[in-house]
Amino acid sequence: IANCFAYITSRAAAKAEKDFIRREITLSDLEYLDVNGDGRVDELEFVTFMLLAMQKVDMRMMNDLKHLFHALDAGKDGFIQKEDLITLRQRKRLARKMRRRARHWKKWYENEARSFFS
Repeated sequence: IANCFAYITSRAAAKAEKDFIRREITLSDLEYLDVNGDGRVDELEFVTFMLLAMQKVDMRMMNDLKHLFHALDAGKDGFIQKEDLITLRQRKRLARKMRRRARHWKKWYENEARSFFS
């Protein structure tokens, strides 16, 4: 019975999605979709709205994806490029190197400097 119910529910959800996608966009929809208020709906605004409306993602997931994009966009130019990935790798290596140096100097201080100042 549970499998039958799941099947019927999934078919109903799929039909509702198709109906939602096929419906016409009205002027009020356009105003609602225009998040940045420029009078136009760009691809990102449209896709974001559709994914949220169809409950494929929630706002938290969209924000997480936005933050991930900005973290990968090392050049902060709105694009993720090969250079961004190279820069991020270099930053990661430098951070590891700095942590190693910090551990080294901490050990030195704990062993050598303390005995010197005691």
